[in-house]
Amino acid sequence: MNNWCIITAAGASTRLPGAVAKQFRPLESKPILAWTIDKFEASEWIDSIIIVVADTDITYAREAVIDRFGFGKVTDVIAGGATRFDSILAGLKAVPDTADLVFIHDGVRPFITVAEIEQVGRVAAAHDAAVLAVPQTETLKRVEGEFVISTIDRSKVWIAQTPQVFRYEAIISAYIQALEQDREFPDDASVCEAFGISVRVVEGSRTNMKITTPQDLEAARKLLRE
Repeated sequence: MNNWCIITAAGASTRLPGAVAKQFRPLESKPILAWTIDKFEASEWIDSIIIVVADTDITYAREAVIDRFGFGKVTDVIAGGATRFDSILAGLKAVPDTADLVFIHDGVRPFITVAEIEQVGRVAAAHDAAVLAVPQTETLKRVEGEFVISTIDRSKVWIAQTPQVFRYEAIISAYIQALEQDREFPDDASVCEAFGISVRVVEGSRTNMKITTPQDLEAARKLLRE
């Protein structure tokens, strides 16, 4: 198979401000993004990797992450767009149409494992689309104003993570239709869902956290030390 991975790292870090964007912040010995790329670099399921960053970060990402840590599978570092949808679409356009599977992953989820990457990849290969997720364990309330209006059945609710994996022809077709209809979606699986593509859920791990806030960064440092 010819499998590609898009790692999105174009966020503005509004909830984790600092001298550099959160994806480039140090996590012990390496930037967060470098820890993330490591896992896909190590997987036999991944042939090529595209990194999507803000246009102002392209040179920095190449020098401080890709070249510094010698990531051989990274074929390109490209500019993202104003939204996550735009950034992923840019990444998809950079993937050749000979690709079989496309893995899409958040650059600030450094604790993904090679086993999880390959597990969700196998399911996507068999069923066209799959997403790593974890079951919701907290009680969920629907709220309007300051009042609870209903309780949601959590047994049917899962928390989506990444990677999300798709047959190339399925995900690019869904994105093009969404673009033509001027629609945007919260994640890649929801784009496929909107255009009739069934998405399988693969249970992941709660350690596959997304680093978004200062508290997340501290928790990640503690997890890495442990």
